[in-house]
Amino acid sequence: MKGSKLIIIFLPIVVVVALIAIFGFFFINGQPKEVATVKQVMSAMTERGFTPVDSTDTFRSAWGENGIHLEESVSFELGSTKMHFFVTDSDSFAQSLRSSYFSYLKYKSGRFGTSGTNIEYSSSMANFTVYTVKTDKYYSVCTRVGNTVLYAEADIDANKQLLQIIEKIGYN
Repeated sequence: MKGSKLIIIFLPIVVVVALIAIFGFFFINGQPKEVATVKQVMSAMTERGFTPVDSTDTFRSAWGENGIHLEESVSFELGSTKMHFFVTDSDSFAQSLRSSYFSYLKYKSGRFGTSGTNIEYSSSMANFTVYTVKTDKYYSVCTRVGNTVLYAEADIDANKQLLQIIEKIGYN
């Protein structure tokens, strides 16, 4: 009888603590991220020693009729290290763009290692979706925040600078 009284007392306490922990996790991790501006991204690229260029016209042309959705773009490429940041006209187009890049990376790029050598990470909360893959030779990240998309790629030895840029603009 004494054991059943303890269960009746402690069970509601355990349930309440578990609910608080779950809501706390989603409150902390489910908050929307702030959308970076082209100016912030250019500044972060420059601070890490890269020379950003306005790539808006290049991508508008390359995307054909989808180019009308691109508002601004800034990029840099230095050897195998590259980063592209896009501002689109909607969250839905940005999500479509991120999804297309994921498909390209995984199925067509030739840079995706075997499942045994890949370290993949994917997360999606609030207005934020991120996918990273690290192989034994290559690192790639594709992040969407709101109506923006960031693609970055580098040899595995050069990914530290990319991660610093991504952290600087709050897309980590």
